[in-house]
Amino acid sequence: MKRGTLLIVATVALALVVAGAGSGQRTKAGGVFKLGTSSGIDSLNPFVGFNQDVYATYEYIYPFLVQYDEKTLHFAPDFALSWKASQGGKVWTFHTRANAKWSDGQPLTAADAA
Repeated sequence: MKRGTLLIVATVALALVVAGAGSGQRTKAGGVFKLGTSSGIDSLNPFVGFNQDVYATYEYIYPFLVQYDEKTLHFAPDFALSWKASQGGKVWTFHTRANAKWSDGQPLTAADAA
């Protein structure tokens, strides 16, 4: 396995553990997660990543405040349980999940999402 592919697999597996911890679900440590792509991953850095496959990969790696609910056509809670906009919509306040953790046990905070 190429070193870059191994890094991606390890990073995505780590992200799945984080996602489970943030949602209150029990997760199993270890194992292998494989992510197939048609064009490859150009970067795990969201400031320089370019192709569609890398954006899909970010969903497994980084905390998202909200998700889009295709059934209701509205935003749904994810790392943020609730949110509100100020009058005029210039300031948004998000209330995040309590006690969420990264896979290494460190707290997952609003600063991480920011």
